[in-house]
Amino acid sequence: MAIKSCTVAASISALAFLKRILQILFICFPFSLLLAQTPQFSGPIFQGIVQHNEIDEASGIAASVLNTDILWTHNDSGDSARIFAMNIHGQHRGTVTLAGAENRDWEDIAVGPGPATDIPYIYVADIGDNNSRYSTKYIYRFPEPIFSSSEAVHDTTITNFARIKFQLQDGARDTETLLSDPSNGDLYIISKRETNVRVYRLTSPLDTTNLMIAHYVATLPITYIVGGDISHSGDEILLKTYTNIFYWRRDKSKPLWESLTATPDTLPYTPEPQGEAICWAKNDSGFFTVSEEIANIPANLFFYQRLHTSGMKIHPDRRINFFLGQNFPNPFNQLTKIPFSLTTPARAKLQIFNLPGECIATLLDENINAGIHFAIWDGKNLANNLVSSGCYVYQLSVNHKKCQTGKLLFLK
Repeated sequence: MAIKSCTVAASISALAFLKRILQILFICFPFSLLLAQTPQFSGPIFQGIVQHNEIDEASGIAASVLNTDILWTHNDSGDSARIFAMNIHGQHRGTVTLAGAENRDWEDIAVGPGPATDIPYIYVADIGDNNSRYSTKYIYRFPEPIFSSSEAVHDTTITNFARIKFQLQDGARDTETLLSDPSNGDLYIISKRETNVRVYRLTSPLDTTNLMIAHYVATLPITYIVGGDISHSGDEILLKTYTNIFYWRRDKSKPLWESLTATPDTLPYTPEPQGEAICWAKNDSGFFTVSEEIANIPANLFFYQRLHTSGMKIHPDRRINFFLGQNFPNPFNQLTKIPFSLTTPARAKLQIFNLPGECIATLLDENINAGIHFAIWDGKNLANNLVSSGCYVYQLSVNHKKCQTGKLLFLK
């Protein structure tokens, strides 16, 4: 009995000790912070080629708030003052032209709050300055138009927009990133070329009449920041370079820029040719990236899906672990490229079929790493002879069971 009593006493003492440790932990560290973990994201899921031929230097991207499955984008310098609507598979849905505005060097776009309550506004940042020669920068603001992801293409011209004129507190610098804080309407501009880039803030309400000063608030030990976005919930921040994507979880008890001074996490990213644009999905279920067209490679739209979402609704199209894109060029008469992506390593088989359903060529049948890939077809069959002109079907199967197909046109 003495042994039992000692054992019970020791157990009670241990439980009391553990309880006290937990109390200390919860006092020192809020429960939300104990649960906070870096979210996990998939590799790139190929959504589609940006189909509109006039989008050739996509420099910014933002998810629509009012329109289901619509993304806004724009070209870099040299284009007219316009933005484009496309759906989440890169299909063109319309153009919004800003009458009387100028695209000196549009570098980023954001959707966020504005002067009218419960109305989302689009912010287009004319802030690029490769040679640091412009003392004044501009941001155009207008209520978000309503488009459709499935109806016919719709073009419109607007005159009802505001222009925010501002200067950086410490002089001219090249900047390519605009962030809109959904919690208070502040705008953040981030420089590009310094070894340690600088963060600037335009405090809401924004003055559309007088020159504003964007105050220097922080320095980040990162270089070549080319795009970024704040989640629609306001809890998470993304910034990207040409080679990396950085992630911060925001502490809403502090100004946004203070969260950026913490050490970020690095998320999975497959670099794209001149890839400068990134945005959160409308429901924060992941993020999109898009590249510029370069070296005859079309601009591709990719989605990085959030994993372990704890009940967050994921669009059905994003549950798949691979994606097969449209070949390019199409039609073709020499070589064509067929893009596809895998979120995890898998056995991939890509074949060409004629319309009766006979396999005429196998382009690959091997274990493939996660990422973005391209298969090339030269129009030849299994006997190494050129096939006849006509329509053919290409099919990607993954792990011997799942498959997607596309059609292509070969012309001799």
